[in-house]
Amino acid sequence: MSEEILGIFPGWMRDKSSKWLAKGWTFNLVFTTDRLVVADMKKRTGNPTFLGEPSYVSSLVSTRDQLKMNQISVENMLKADAENLEIPYSEISSVEMKSPFGVGHRDLLIFTNENWDSPKYSFSIMIRDRYRSVFEEFLRTILPGKM
Repeated sequence: MSEEILGIFPGWMRDKSSKWLAKGWTFNLVFTTDRLVVADMKKRTGNPTFLGEPSYVSSLVSTRDQLKMNQISVENMLKADAENLEIPYSEISSVEMKSPFGVGHRDLLIFTNENWDSPKYSFSIMIRDRYRSVFEEFLRTILPGKM
């Protein structure tokens, strides 16, 4: 069976080396049947002010839209930019959702088999409140027993 894209969600990651000015990257978190791909990274200055909606969730779209998405190559996404990265699901030991107080986003913390005490990856999920339950249910479905 070929790899399929199951969901695409907007994300943001802060550049921790920047002390005084908030800098970071916006990107798409592309969940496939085998891995999580961080693609379409763009460097930004300042905290993001947008809250969007999922770009794609396979269980919520028509069969026609699913067939269109099947035409997109995940490998080409990875090759498009050297900053893009992949996280195979087999490396993920657990994931947690954290909601910083007073902030309009949720943090997705990804723990790997290397270190269970601190997350190896941390991404802010930039979706509106009404899509939070959709995202959480999506994670429970594709990463059963890891959330």
